Amino acid sequence: MSGEANLIRTDRFAEPGWLLMLSALLLVLLIVGCDSVTEVELPPRPVRAVQAQLVGDLSRPGFDAKVVSERETPLAFQVGGRLSDRHINNGDKVKSGQRLLSLNRADFVLQVERFRAELKVAEAEQRAAKADLDRVQQLQGHQFVSPTDMDQAGNRYSASAGRSEAMAAQLATATRQLGYTNLPASYAGWISGLAVEQGQVIAAAESLGSLLSDRLEVEFGLPEQYIDRLQPGDRLAVRFWGCDHCSTLAGVREIDAVASQAAGTLAVRATLAEQDLQLRPGMTAWVELNAGFPADAVVMPQIAVVQKSGKAAVWIVETDPKNQQQVTQLRQVSLGAMVADQVLVTKGLVAGEWVVTAGQHLLADNHIVRILD
Repeated sequence: MSGEANLIRTDRFAEPGWLLMLSALLLVLLIVGCDSVTEVELPPRPVRAVQAQLVGDLSRPGFDAKVVSERETPLAFQVGGRLSDRHINNGDKVKSGQRLLSLNRADFVLQVERFRAELKVAEAEQRAAKADLDRVQQLQGHQFVSPTDMDQAGNRYSASAGRSEAMAAQLATATRQLGYTNLPASYAGWISGLAVEQGQVIAAAESLGSLLSDRLEVEFGLPEQYIDRLQPGDRLAVRFWGCDHCSTLAGVREIDAVASQAAGTLAVRATLAEQDLQLRPGMTAWVELNAGFPADAVVMPQIAVVQKSGKAAVWIVETDPKNQQQVTQLRQVSLGAMVADQVLVTKGLVAGEWVVTAGQHLLADNHIVRILD
């Protein structure tokens, strides 16, 4: 009896309905198993990220500086003589080409007149020698003169021509030296350190003072740790201690290639953008790096920028409100000028947002990440 019952139950599983139910059950188990596999999440990818900042929040290193002239030229005559006129005083503002000092011209005028007279004599001798040469050449055609006479006439003419050229050169030199008795300003600026009086005998190339250009700069020493934060063309903010409410920008013109052995700093010169301030060479100033941009401009590290389809973009790290996980989103941005190792962002980013600076080339949208400390 029991064997018959078992046979009946076994036959039931062989019916088509039972097979369909079994197949459906297996399919459900397979789908559930697949869903459980897809729900397995990889661990967050570690990245480095920083927050975008306002330019005004950046650290601005500052340094003591000194106002200097773009050029400084010693005042000196190219010839020696006795000073006859002093047309300027220390501290005077002069124009380009303005006469500053004058030497006594009497001896130089006499020298010019002597060479001019000697030139006239040499030119007369040259004309006479040329006439003799022409006459001898005509007589030679009729065989009335010897070859020796012909050579002598040619030599006399060559010698007289040489003397004329020498006298002309000496006259030109004397004329230039006469012009050197006046010392003009080679550019506009100030007179400084003038130490010469009327009647004093002056040697050629003797330094009598200085002409300082009225185009002003600031000069300061840049510590070696800031070398990578400054280059020619960058702008600096400048304040002046000796001038109330005086401030301007300055463009870096040159940075010395060799650091000073004493202080380990590089000499930097920057030209002031505004030249009409009440400033003078030698005044003290204070310069700050990373200047010349609006304080509310947004900046981020340049290394955060990636190129997608030929356009600049950054990976933004946001917090998913559902599960509070940090996920990434790619966002296009518009960039402006460089500020040291930072770049201005004109569109697409606000201060405080996190941008990925390392590991961004392995990311995708909605990628779960973990920001490294």
